[in-house]
Amino acid sequence: MSRVERLKRIAIDPHISGGKPMTTVQIFQESSQPGGQVRYRAIHRNHQAAGATPGAALDALEATLPDDAGTLVILQKFKPDVHFGTEQQAHLAELMNQLQTARARGYDLTPKQMVELEALINLELQATAVRAEAIYSQAMGR
Repeated sequence: MSRVERLKRIAIDPHISGGKPMTTVQIFQESSQPGGQVRYRAIHRNHQAAGATPGAALDALEATLPDDAGTLVILQKFKPDVHFGTEQQAHLAELMNQLQTARARGYDLTPKQMVELEALINLELQATAVRAEAIYSQAMGR
């Protein structure tokens, strides 16, 4: 198994916690409510909950999950780092915005833009795998 394959396996393996499935949760900031209040929504499969903070949304969601669900919380702030730098992140954000605008108007990006976007997504996936391997190694005391 190549290093990249091993990294991808670590990044997506749901049984990495001693053979026990881990719960994957996504937390999204919702649009501001009238009065400027921001809400957060935590989602896991068909479960979801909202709260005034990411932690409150996570706590509310956790209360709906089975007692035997493993819990590991990793916060990724999506800031530039040594694995995926400032220019790459800015270009990815620019292309993602262009894609959303294009689709809202009923058209697609150019083939060149799509190739660039897919390449950046793959680089970010590899960076995520490297970060996951580092977290795993730290958790295992390596």
